[in-house]
Amino acid sequence: MYLDRRDSLWLSRWQEDATGIHRAAGVPPESKGGTMLKRTLIAALVAAVMASTLGATLAIAAGDPQGSVTEAGSATTPENVARCNGGQHQKHKALISNQPLQFDEAAGQVVIGAINFAVPSGRDTIEVDFNAETRLYGAADEGHWIQIDVYLDGVLMNPNDPVSPVAIADDDRGWESNGTSVCQRVRKGYHTVVAKASAVDFYGSANLNAWLDDWTLELDQYE
Repeated sequence: MYLDRRDSLWLSRWQEDATGIHRAAGVPPESKGGTMLKRTLIAALVAAVMASTLGATLAIAAGDPQGSVTEAGSATTPENVARCNGGQHQKHKALISNQPLQFDEAAGQVVIGAINFAVPSGRDTIEVDFNAETRLYGAADEGHWIQIDVYLDGVLMNPNDPVSPVAIADDDRGWESNGTSVCQRVRKGYHTVVAKASAVDFYGSANLNAWLDDWTLELDQYE
């Protein structure tokens, strides 16, 4: 059994207090009876420490929030959560602009930028990140947002989907920094990633005008 520094200090304190217990019991510490009593006290302390350690271990195993942090990789994946893992980093590409991109709800989807890449063999993992300063004018209530859609060869990348789109700004709170990330495994071949933005007026009750400024579109490729 391993005793940390705190447990060792407790043990030392108990050893000091044992002398007082000997005297109270009328047993000289140096006598045979005193030695036996001291060993009994130390054994009781060690047993208490072991029980405390075991209790903490069981608490961790049971997911007790009072336990320690779960070790990386030991937590189970929640339902409806997909893994998008990659290996060694292969390539990084980025588009950066300081020119504001302005559009209204009538414009529909507006192309932000496109990045081409190639997968030489097998499958690679592609992660695409977009971030920008955003502002949505005319959004007086809920049901309005700036939507970002990222397409891989014309198909929406995960976690984007038409039912639950990615909104990076949902009202006019002034200029904010917002972003989104998508990830997918991609087969061998030549591919294109395209990011598009739109101002969505879900209830048709506003006249929206959206701005994206100081934006970055990045692609990272992993084995």
